[in-house]
Amino acid sequence: MFHNTINQSGNDLVKSKRDANRQQDIIYDFFKLNPDKEFTPFEILDLVYPNSITPVTSVRRAMTNLTEEKHLIQTATMKQGPYGKPNHCWKLNKFYH
Repeated sequence: MFHNTINQSGNDLVKSKRDANRQQDIIYDFFKLNPDKEFTPFEILDLVYPNSITPVTSVRRAMTNLTEEKHLIQTATMKQGPYGKPNHCWKLNKFYH
């Protein structure tokens, strides 16, 4: 799901929605391939999008949407992120499938 906070319209909006949905699908597929592991958004960024310009905020958006759709679960586990702050982990909601 693309959150149109920049008031896009027309073809630009269609492309942004398509890109956001594709990103969400890619992240969901990654969690399905790793059903017993927990990951922070920064870990997903590094593992799924290495050497890309994808912002971590886009990964967080996708993971939040997947959580709202009950595909992922935010866990109590926290890992230190690259800025020295703790980050929550997520895992696949195996009971939803």
